[in-house]
Amino acid sequence: MRKNKKFKFKVKNKNQKGPLISKKKEIQKKDYIIFKYGIGHLTFFQKYSNVFLVLNTENKEHVITLTAGSCQLGKTKKQKISPFNISLMIKELKAYCTIYNITRVRFFLKSNINKHYYNIVKYLGLNDIKILEIGYVLHVPHNGIRGRKLRRI
Repeated sequence: MRKNKKFKFKVKNKNQKGPLISKKKEIQKKDYIIFKYGIGHLTFFQKYSNVFLVLNTENKEHVITLTAGSCQLGKTKKQKISPFNISLMIKELKAYCTIYNITRVRFFLKSNINKHYYNIVKYLGLNDIKILEIGYVLHVPHNGIRGRKLRRI
């Protein structure tokens, strides 16, 4: 025979709603960071499960690193590396560009040319950020002297 057990369920009152709190980061301008002539260096690179946008000054002073994870655009790899997220990252970058009076950027690419590259170029233009120069930075370990590790079979 089966015994009847009493379960206690908490029923939420549908009429009672708490205030929705949206945490929005306040961007504060750092006094020691100065952009000469309104030109910034923007570097893009992609790792296995994330995409990165790094904003620097002409003197290589770091300003901000935007990632898909830090912009809260997803928790899984598939969500983070989606091309649509680039537009949302560029919107957040635009906020920094208005604070520091950046109108032009030098764009450097540290990964292969892929769908993200085309989206970044497109969305920078749509957000009134002009690209002065596009550079391709290839990381060469050990100054190019050391060869690749042989595969074991």
